[in-house]
Parts: sequence; C-alpha cells; structure tokens
Amino acid sequence: MNLVPKSLIKVIADAENKPIIAQITAGTVSIPQALVGLSKYYPIRLWFSEPVTLQCPRHWVRESDNRKAYITHKTGDTLTVNKFFLHGDTLCYASKKTSRTGYYFDMLDKVVKYDIVLGNATKDAFSTFEQFKGRFDLMFITEDEILKLWNGTSSQHGGKYTPRDFHGMGPRGKQVMNDFLRRFKGVKDTPRGIYDEKGYMRADYRSYHHSGRDISISHLFGNSYVWYSSEFSGCGNGRYGLVANKSTFLWLEDD
Repeated sequence: MNLVPKSLIKVIADAENKPIIAQITAGTVSIPQALVGLSKYYPIRLWFSEPVTLQCPRHWVRESDNRKAYITHKTGDTLTVNKFFLHGDTLCYASKKTSRTGYYFDMLDKVVKYDIVLGNATKDAFSTFEQFKGRFDLMFITEDEILKLWNGTSSQHGGKYTPRDFHGMGPRGKQVMNDFLRRFKGVKDTPRGIYDEKGYMRADYRSYHHSGRDISISHLFGNSYVWYSSEFSGCGNGRYGLVANKSTFLWLEDD
C-alpha cells in the first residue's frame, strides 16, 4: 500500500499546522498512525482488494420501490471512514468524526490504497489564524490567548482545534450570559471592585432536575479568558470550555 496519499500534495503547505503531513511525507509514521493523524482533519477514502462492510452513520434512505430502509452499514470495495483511532496498538474506526467509541478495523491487509477527501475540509479545519481568531470576541479572551490555542492542540481529540470544537450555547446558557454581561465589561476593562473577595465574577443557572444542566460563566480577575461550564445537575461532571463570544464556547474537555 502506498503510504503517501495522492491528494496530500494539495495540502502540503499546511504541514506546519498539521505535523502529520510532514511525518507522512518523510516516511516516519506507520500506516495506522497516518490514518489516525489524517482523519483528525479529513475523511479518509479507502480502496480494498475485495468488498468489505463498515458501519456508517445510521440514517433512513428511500429505496427504488419508494419504501424507506434504515441503514447502519455499507458494503463495497471503495468506502470512506470519518475517523480512525488507536485502542492500545489496535487500529479502530468510528462512523462519525465526533464519536468517542467505534469498531475494530481488522481489514488493513485488504486496503490497496487510501487518500484524503478534501470536499469537507473547510468544515474540519481552519485555513489561517485570522479565520480561527474570527470566531472569538476579544471582550472574552485576549489575542495572545487565542494564539496559544491556535498553536496548541485539543486535549479531547489530540488535533488542532476545528470549527466542530465551537459549540453554541443553549437557551439557559444565553440566559446566564445575559446575567454575566450586566457586570462584565471585558477581560481587560472590568474594574476589580466588581469581583468578589477571591477575585471572581460569575453568573449561574441551577436546574435542580436530574436531566437538566447547571450552567456557569466565570472570570478570575486578571485572567485572559472567560470560563464556561455545563454540568449535569448536582453531579460536578459535564462539558467545559472557554467563552468565544456571546453565544458560543470553545469546547476543551468533558469529564
């Protein structure tokens, strides 16, 4: 199997932001490592020596007799995988880019070649720092902090931050944001006297319902970012991130 996919030449200029590209062209990674690394940014198209069956995102399709069928897998000798990952030393795949679990990929020996799919790349990656920076409101985060995020990687998926890592706030989150903005004027512009004795300013929503979420937006005086959390009610576990703008947060971690 060819380790260097044909379409990689089209994105070679982005090797500085996606080190896996340089590693593949230098021949310093294995094929499983190449598939895992590239799938953080692109869907992967694979050609097999014989038809194989892979799980796919579950969906309904309309058949020729106008009946609907529920599809859970696809069979063919050319298929696309949205995400590869390693479970120990075992190569696995997932049907969705955001999936946290998947299936063993036990057919690597049948792969003739693979390539990256560029059609959806704009959804899965930022082309420039300015494009990434445009997702943020400098009221909630400094440009230096945005640059650190751009140069860093996600602790959740290990790759560069992508448009998919920005999540919209729900109605309760927006309600908390409105409460927060009654006092907050910016990470650099809010007077110290508005913060509490420990240097914090925060706004909260408590659901008091087992299926609800406890929402919190907070800022520690002098910090260069604003924190966002959405936890299961009374649990202390949930989703955490940094406020990007008045209606969006950058997802950092789940616990």
